[in-house]
Amino acid sequence: MTCINVCLTDITQANQQEFAHSVKLLNTSGLYGFLRHFIAIKLILLPEGFPPPSTVNMTGNLVKLVNALLDAGVTDDISFRERKRIRTLNLVAIVYAPVTLFFIITNIINGHYAAAAIGGCSLAGNLFFILINHFRRFRVFVTVLAVLGSFFFTFGGIAFQNGNEYYLIAHMTVVAIIFHKRWLIILLSCLDVLLFTWMRMTDTSAYAIDILPANRVIVNIMMALSLVSIVVQYLRNEHILAEQKLAAKNQELEVLNNTREKLISIIAHDVSSPIAQLKLSLYLINNKTITQEKFQELSEQLSLQVTELLGSLDNLLKWSRNQLHGIATRPQHVAIEPVFRQAVILQKENIDNKQLNIAESGIERTLWIDPDHLLLILRNLVSNAVKFSYQGGTIALKVFKKDDRIVISIQDNGIGMSAETAKSLFGGEPPVSKRGTLNEKGTGIGLRLCQEFTAFNKGYMWVESEEGKGSTFFVSFPVHHQA
Repeated sequence: MTCINVCLTDITQANQQEFAHSVKLLNTSGLYGFLRHFIAIKLILLPEGFPPPSTVNMTGNLVKLVNALLDAGVTDDISFRERKRIRTLNLVAIVYAPVTLFFIITNIINGHYAAAAIGGCSLAGNLFFILINHFRRFRVFVTVLAVLGSFFFTFGGIAFQNGNEYYLIAHMTVVAIIFHKRWLIILLSCLDVLLFTWMRMTDTSAYAIDILPANRVIVNIMMALSLVSIVVQYLRNEHILAEQKLAAKNQELEVLNNTREKLISIIAHDVSSPIAQLKLSLYLINNKTITQEKFQELSEQLSLQVTELLGSLDNLLKWSRNQLHGIATRPQHVAIEPVFRQAVILQKENIDNKQLNIAESGIERTLWIDPDHLLLILRNLVSNAVKFSYQGGTIALKVFKKDDRIVISIQDNGIGMSAETAKSLFGGEPPVSKRGTLNEKGTGIGLRLCQEFTAFNKGYMWVESEEGKGSTFFVSFPVHHQA
C-alpha cells in the first residue's frame, strides 16, 4: 500500500531559536550586540511569513513591520533576481537606520549638533530609499542618491573626522548590485575610489567642523565592513541559487527528453501496429483471401485494438498540447454521474469483452473541476481498471465527502502491483506501461496525464495496491471554488 504525502514547513526550529537569541541580545547587550548578531545572519534575517516565537509576544508587531519594510517595492510581476536585489537593499537601509538614530541621540546629548543634523539627513535618506522602492520609482531616483551618497560620506569624513569615508568601500559594492549598466557602475566606482584615496592621502582636519571621538572611526569601519559582508553574502547566495535553478532545469530537460524518446518509440510500435493489422485485414478481404466469417472473427479483435488506439492517440495529443501550451482550466460545478457514464461508455466494448461488473455508490455528488479534465481522468482510470481486471471481475466506483473535498475511488480486483511499482507511478520518470490481462497495450502516459490534470484542478491523487488483489486509485477535489 502506497500513499504519497508532501509536508511543507515555513521555518525550522533552529530559525526560531536564532530569532529568539537576537531578541535576547537586544534586551541584554544593547543595540551594538543586537546589530552584530543581526548582520551575521545570512542575507535575509526574517524570511517571509516568519512566525514570531510564542514566548516572545512583544516582537510580533516588530516582525511584521520589518517584513513589510523588506518587501517595499516587491510585487508579483518582478523577476526573482530583482526581488532579491530590492529586499537586500531594503535590509541594508533597515540595519543602519537604528544605528544612525542611536548616533543622532548620542551626538545631541554630547552637544555635537552639526553631526546630529547630518545623521538626521542620513536617516531621512534611508527612509526615502525605502519609500521610493514602495512607489516603484527605484530607477528614477537611485542614480541621484548613489552620486549624493559618495559626496555625503566624503563630507562626513571631512567635517567630523569620524571615518565616514570607509563607507565609500561599501558604497562601491552596493552600486554593483543596484545598477545593470556597466559604464555607470565603472563611473560611480571610480568616483568612490578617487574620493577615498584623496581622503586617506590628504590631511583634512583643518576643514573639520566638529571632530568626534576617535572610537567613532572604529565603529564606522566595523559598520562599513559589515555592509560589505552583507552584500558579498547576497551575491554568493545569488550564485548558489542560479546554479541550483540551472541544475533543476537541466534535470527537467533530461526527463522531458526521455519522455519524448519513449513517445517516439510508442508511436513507432504501439500506435502503428493496430493500423498495420487493420490495413492487412482489409487487404485480405478485398482480395477475397479470407472469408467473410473469418473476417468477422478478426473484426472483434481489431475493434478492441482500434479502441485502445483511439485512447492512446487522445492521450498523446493532450500530452503534446500540454507540453507546448500548458494546461488551461475552466472549473465549474460538475455532476460526477454523467461524466462517469460517458467514461464507461467509451470502454463498453472492452468491459463487455471481459464480462466485467460495474458497481457504483455516491456518484450523484458534484465537485468543482473542469468537466473535460474530469472526463479524461475518469476515462484513464476506468481504462486502467478494465485493462488489469480478470474475466468476470468487478470495477467499483465510490464517491464520498471528506472535510471540504470530494474523494473519488476506482477499485479493481485484478493483478495489482508492488509497493515499489505504485510509488514509481508518481515519480519524475515516465512510467513503464504493462500489458493487461488480455495482453492489452498502453502508452504509459495515461496516469501521468491524470496526475497533471488533477494537480491543475487543485486535486490530489494516490494509489493503494497489493499484488494479486487489485488496485484502488483515489482522486480528491474541492467541493466548491477555492481562491
